[in-house]
Amino acid sequence: MTRDRDVPALARRLLRAVLPLDQASAIEGDLLEELRSSAGAPRRWPRAWLSIQALRLTGAALGWLMMRRLSATIRLSLRDAWRVTRASPTTSALAVAVIALGIAAATVTFSVVDTVVLRALPFEHSDRLIVISGETDRGPIPLVSAAEYVAWRDQLQTAEVAAWTYRLGRLQRGDDKRIIVSLIATPEFLKVLRAAPALGPGFSERDDNADVDPVVISDALWRGFFNSDPRIIGSTISLEGQTVRVTGVMPPGFQFPDGPERIDLWRRYVPTAEERSLSAGRSSSLRIIGRLRDDHSLTAARSEIEATSAALAAAHKDLFGGWRVRVTMLKDSMIGAVRGWMLMVLWAVALVMTIACVNVANLLLARGAARSRDLGVRSALGAARWQLVASLLTESLLLAAVAGGAGILVAALTLDLVTASLPAGIARAGHIAIDTRVLIAAMAMSAASGLLFGLLPATQSSRVDVASLLRSGGAPSVGDRRRRVRTALLVAQVAFVVVLVVATGLVVGSFARVVWTDLGFDPAPIAAYRVGVALPAGASPEAQRAAIAVARTRALDEARAIPGVTGVALSAGGAVPFASGSTTMLAVPPGAPDQSSIPIDSLWVTSSYFDVMAVPVRRGRVFDDDPNEQSVMLDEHIAAQLFGEADPINQLMTLRGYPQPYRVIGVVASVRPQGPEQEIVPRAYFPIGPRLIGGFDLLVRAANRPDVAAAALAELPARWSGGMRGINKPVVLRDQWRRLTASRRFSAGVMAALGVLALIIGAAGIYGVMSAVVTQRRREMGVRAALGATAARLVRETLADAGRWLLLGAGIGVAAAWAIGGVLSSLLFGVTPRDPLIYALAVALLLIVGLIAAWLPARRAGRVDPLIVLRTD
Repeated sequence: MTRDRDVPALARRLLRAVLPLDQASAIEGDLLEELRSSAGAPRRWPRAWLSIQALRLTGAALGWLMMRRLSATIRLSLRDAWRVTRASPTTSALAVAVIALGIAAATVTFSVVDTVVLRALPFEHSDRLIVISGETDRGPIPLVSAAEYVAWRDQLQTAEVAAWTYRLGRLQRGDDKRIIVSLIATPEFLKVLRAAPALGPGFSERDDNADVDPVVISDALWRGFFNSDPRIIGSTISLEGQTVRVTGVMPPGFQFPDGPERIDLWRRYVPTAEERSLSAGRSSSLRIIGRLRDDHSLTAARSEIEATSAALAAAHKDLFGGWRVRVTMLKDSMIGAVRGWMLMVLWAVALVMTIACVNVANLLLARGAARSRDLGVRSALGAARWQLVASLLTESLLLAAVAGGAGILVAALTLDLVTASLPAGIARAGHIAIDTRVLIAAMAMSAASGLLFGLLPATQSSRVDVASLLRSGGAPSVGDRRRRVRTALLVAQVAFVVVLVVATGLVVGSFARVVWTDLGFDPAPIAAYRVGVALPAGASPEAQRAAIAVARTRALDEARAIPGVTGVALSAGGAVPFASGSTTMLAVPPGAPDQSSIPIDSLWVTSSYFDVMAVPVRRGRVFDDDPNEQSVMLDEHIAAQLFGEADPINQLMTLRGYPQPYRVIGVVASVRPQGPEQEIVPRAYFPIGPRLIGGFDLLVRAANRPDVAAAALAELPARWSGGMRGINKPVVLRDQWRRLTASRRFSAGVMAALGVLALIIGAAGIYGVMSAVVTQRRREMGVRAALGATAARLVRETLADAGRWLLLGAGIGVAAAWAIGGVLSSLLFGVTPRDPLIYALAVALLLIVGLIAAWLPARRAGRVDPLIVLRTD
């Protein structure tokens, strides 16, 4: 029989060193029992084997004991944290509310920025996709001509490219009709995206000789309009009166993010021989997307594309004056306009979270000072400092967990409201949601905030001097070190608030400057409608001009008959205000060589255009509606460039490539047709004539409701014939203006809301700190009041303390905002990043709010009754 002495002495000593005696004896007994039960075992076991078995059992017992103690510690810490939270409900509720607001704002902002800016595009190797466009000295031009696309398609070795555009169309199947958005693309489009239909073959090169054009429809259109018809592939449908064949259905949810928000149908586009040769001029109507080939970089592709474009421009100098090619990554072209302000808002929310954490840390420091007796008793009874720190951190994490849950709930309830208010045209805005990735980020923010605002109060409050506590009779006291920490936190909080309020002032000031900038015309009451005229093939030039004249006259007469319309005009050769696209001509200054020409925007208009658009005539007269009149009206900008100080009226202006000069008969105000943030575009106005074949813009000025006039314009094509048709939908320039400024309006609104939130949190922090100061100095104030100090003096001194802290924090905040102000320079308009007026207003606003928040506790300090204070203390 195995005796107790057979257990090695090392094993017995190890067991009794790490475990209590009763547990060590129990394990020794288990070991002996295991040895006795071993069949055929020798009487004396090797001591090494017994030692290993003892170590194994010791490790298992120690792990079990540690887990038991850890779970007990967590359970007791949570219980204590819940008791403390319930014991001070006001402080706990304020802390939860502040952190919950910060987490809600951060969650919503991160969900938007993550979907729009941070995530990769939903295409294979999307980091290889590029966009090719153009630019001039006036800015980018997103559209190019078919000839340029063909040159790039045939000659590029570094990238494969595809062209696309889109338009509205009418789809008919039997008696069912629907207005759809069609994306018209070259056959390489889906190949460049590395996308394919879920059903059917899609487009192929064999379709070039097909008798019916192929189309691919979206999954939503197939399920909705076609009732998920399994026989849809190969069937024919009517699109704009033309029979087309369905050759594919795209996968569910597929969307080209750089196009319209919804695409219902993909249609094949093949450039005509006339478009390829530029024989009819350079009509830019296509957008180009490409994919870098393997082992080729963006730099190499850009060099090759620029060389190809330069060769094409050299062959057609009169059509490419001042035009340059522009190559960017697809994602950069999609989010370039919003990346800056979205990241700015994200950093602003992070600053709000920091302010909230500093605020709550100060609140917990004040609560820790009030709990010094409790912590001292626990320390006197043997609690280690790390146990006090763990208990205090558990309280912080409990508050952060509750605040995180509340913040995520608020974010879920407000996300739809925020996304609905986003500016139109933001890529992937329809996919914004609080998904798993956002939830993980929100929970991580909650845990990090709990540690951030809990660690400093926990380490400070756990430093308990038991001897001092016993000498003071257990009365709560605050040492100089803890008071300095709390003051430093208040100063830091004020500095952060100043930085955010200054940034808010700069962004809001920029939006105000955008709104107040004079555009040179009044867009508010105007509606515009693009009208196309399809002329019969083979018609003589005289018949074409006559048909165009009839179409324009009819459009004018029918628009004048719309109720509420006070003026009607036509324009051609350029886009309506706030839309891209224009016709560029080259004006030659008098006496200058032909090569030193000035690019100008040219617009052909009726004489009523200036009244409808409210463009003031500065000098001279408006031309007559005589298409044979060789006259021109200039804006002030180009008139000064061409003729300097001389009177431009009756001067002759020559255009590069045009043999006959034009006589200047009037000068009008300069306009900003692309919005206030674009430079003034030199512009010349010519009398509209029938020699301009094709479409024109119908402009109406309404007395009150331009949206009603736009709806009436949309009904006109139903009565038209002779090739007249409406292109796209009528637009209200007031709405176009709002879309143009939507990003600034939204960012200004969000920054204003965050600035107000920061001021509220800052005011709450100032109030909390000053309340704690008054409470902790209550005895001192009672003594001073007993010695003759008046209530007014106590209030003044309390406010003076708050004022010093506010001024110190404001000074640090101004210095920080001044140092980092240049980061915002690219997002500002009309204001400098170091505008002294905005800085002064931010500091003044903070001082007013801070002193109001400090006045409430200060007034309580003036009401201290020395008899009551000295008796109770």
